Amino acid sequence: MPEVASARLTGWKAAALAVVILGWTAWGFVGHLQAVPEPAREALQSWLVEDYTAPEAHHHHLGLASDVYTTDGGVALQGVDMPTPRAPVDSAQVTLESVDGHGWKDFVITHEKIAVLMPDQRVVHAERYLDLARGRNGGWKISGESSAWNYWWALVPAPRNGSSWP
Repeated sequence: MPEVASARLTGWKAAALAVVILGWTAWGFVGHLQAVPEPAREALQSWLVEDYTAPEAHHHHLGLASDVYTTDGGVALQGVDMPTPRAPVDSAQVTLESVDGHGWKDFVITHEKIAVLMPDQRVVHAERYLDLARGRNGGWKISGESSAWNYWWALVPAPRNGSSWP
């Protein structure tokens, strides 16, 4: 019968190994904390202004025939009187109070705390999670909404299908 090698870690050796494992894991988490650069902040701000000014601009009706939708995003029904679409509002003023990011250098899930001055002069405070990706030309683009779960899950130091994308 072949001899099996075994090692026992006790005392300071076990403590040293635990510190190394915890340090390695912490380094993996810290590696996914990303600063959001100024061009990305500008892209976020313009996307949020458009989202609060014309919300239907970012909601695509995938998988359904586009000709059944009216200009205000509702469904057009034959023989039913539809209300007239709302007049476009003035541009909302969005202030980014804080922006944090988790992820990779070319793909970041951002958490924004924002204050929005709506055209009717009321202030709305909100927290949003958005997916932010670097485009082929080096600019930043928002690919859509995300969630708090994805924001925190992006910290986990594990490869995802062999790539740097989540």
